[in-house]
Amino acid sequence: MPDDNKKKQFADIFDQLGIGNLPAEEKERFFQEMNEVVEMGVTAKIARMLSDEEKEAFSKLEKDEDQQKFLSEKGVDVAAIAMEEAVAFRERFLADVSYIAGRVEEKKRQEMEGSKEES
Repeated sequence: MPDDNKKKQFADIFDQLGIGNLPAEEKERFFQEMNEVVEMGVTAKIARMLSDEEKEAFSKLEKDEDQQKFLSEKGVDVAAIAMEEAVAFRERFLADVSYIAGRVEEKKRQEMEGSKEES
């Protein structure tokens, strides 16, 4: 279960995606999936920012505090990267929804035109 802070961070994204009124269980499932995608994006972006030596040093750090300090010292703003990835996820999702809605409308229009021709 995500903490309240993460839920608040994603609440506005849920509203923008039009899923703010989904049942709690469905929002939870969607949150988990979205969080995984964002985390993978953050991890990939950080990996591209670090040299091989830095990646090796980072991989040896066990505590979150040590990892955060290490990244901070390297000039990596994890919070900013996470926000960028969340926004990118939202934009991709909205584009996909828009595309699908357009295709559904086109199919309906074609079906209506087809049924008019049959009459």
